[in-house]
Amino acid sequence: TRHTTDEAKPRNFKQQARMVKTPGGPIRTWRECHRDRRTHAARWEYPSRRGCLTMPSHPEPPSQGEILPFLRRCVERSREIPEFQIISDAERDVVGRFGTAFRPENLDDLTAETVTDFLREKVNHHWYGLERNTPRVTADIPALREGMAVLLDDSAPLAERWDAALPRMHGVGKAIASGMLLVAYPAQCGGWNSVSGEKMAWLGLIPEPWTRRSNGATYERINLILLDLADSLGIGLWELDGIWHFIALDHDPHRRSMS
Repeated sequence: TRHTTDEAKPRNFKQQARMVKTPGGPIRTWRECHRDRRTHAARWEYPSRRGCLTMPSHPEPPSQGEILPFLRRCVERSREIPEFQIISDAERDVVGRFGTAFRPENLDDLTAETVTDFLREKVNHHWYGLERNTPRVTADIPALREGMAVLLDDSAPLAERWDAALPRMHGVGKAIASGMLLVAYPAQCGGWNSVSGEKMAWLGLIPEPWTRRSNGATYERINLILLDLADSLGIGLWELDGIWHFIALDHDPHRRSMS
């Protein structure tokens, strides 16, 4: 079944049609290429300073020695795509607003409106899907404040406060919890969600079963890997979190979820 014109319209900047080239064919949109995947004919090309790099629709992961060069190419290419530039440029405003609001000393003043804004993609410019849990997350603000106070207390070990905090907060899973940590401590805590876990496992950076876990010990170990990667790539944890989505779009351009 072919997509109708209305269905093909982008719903937000992450679905804006970027024009790509298919082998032996005209310039086409990612959505059109996605339809061609039924015949395994679609391939994508991205501009770079050294020309075009073509990615197959189902690529093999790079070898262990090629992981960092692969990620460096992803960083370079992502910076040439407007939607990822929006994500990068939003860091100062998003971290400035919510990082301040989520600091432990400010949690007594935290409102449902602030939390709702944080969960909205149009406001955080980074994660899609978090807002689905808004009614549950904001249903009990006192309990949310209590859980966040534990989670964001950097005087305690990360794994311990993660495990102690999440059961106290309704509707808060690893994507929201790590997002809170990322904006509150952007140099110390990275994002952990279905996209980042899936692509880290694809690269062989973590065992595949870890993608189904949500406990503090696993996040602590993943966070150490994220810190090491960010340092090796010379980028921040905010930008690194966007790179996993960039890789996911390489593999499936029909996908848009960041969480």
